[in-house]
Amino acid sequence: MFMSEIELLTWNEEAKQGFVLNPLGGNYVYKGDGFYVSFNPDTSFDFLGSLRSSAGSETALYDDATWRILNGDWRSDYEVLVPNGLQACIDFYESKRAEHRCDWSTD
Repeated sequence: MFMSEIELLTWNEEAKQGFVLNPLGGNYVYKGDGFYVSFNPDTSFDFLGSLRSSAGSETALYDDATWRILNGDWRSDYEVLVPNGLQACIDFYESKRAEHRCDWSTD
């Protein structure tokens, strides 16, 4: 699916207000200042379309350098944290990391 420039600009603005469905994929994105949080409701397949051994959902924090991914749906927590900035989101991730860290994380 291709988006017009206006559609892309509109989507980008909506994604700064809360989680919105990515029109180019099956994930939901919430954009912060210099980072974003992505929620994938179905991890049955990887980005290449291959079936993964583990299935479920995951919530990923990405800051252009590091993927911090938690297994499960953490959108309600991140919805409150994203407006407070990247460090608030990292602190939350660190508080859940030991129990919920996804193997795809790069931290």
